[in-house]
Formats: sequence, structure tokens, C-alpha cells
Amino acid sequence: MTAHEFCAWLDHMWFSHDDAATRLGLPAEQIAAFEREGAPGTVGLACAAIATGLAAWQPPRRGGRQSQQAA
Repeated sequence: MTAHEFCAWLDHMWFSHDDAATRLGLPAEQIAAFEREGAPGTVGLACAAIATGLAAWQPPRRGGRQSQQAA
């Protein structure tokens, strides 16, 4: 994710450095660095998930459904 793309995400979400830091689980100083230098792809994926309202992944519950067995 380029610095320009990261800044566009911040603007789109109306996030301050503190807002973005809280949502991404990073220090505010790292958010400022992403604005200058860009962010790794994993952060870009997290930004996309946040922007679309996707919740953090949770493992499926066991026992609720019977597993399918190969015939």
C-alpha cells in the first residue's frame, strides 16, 4: 500500500492517527510512518477489511454441524 493510498484510506474513513492506530492495533507513530513511507500489504488488507466493515476472523464453532465424510 503506497503512502498516497494509505492517506486516501485515512481520509475516506475520516480517521485521525489515533483512530487508525486503535483500529489497526498499532502505535500512532507507525500510522504517521505509513503516511510518509507506505504500509505493508498486510496493513492494506486490514484497511480494506475495516473499510468494508468486515469483523476479525473467528474459527468456526465445532459440534453445531455434522462434518461431511468422504465416501
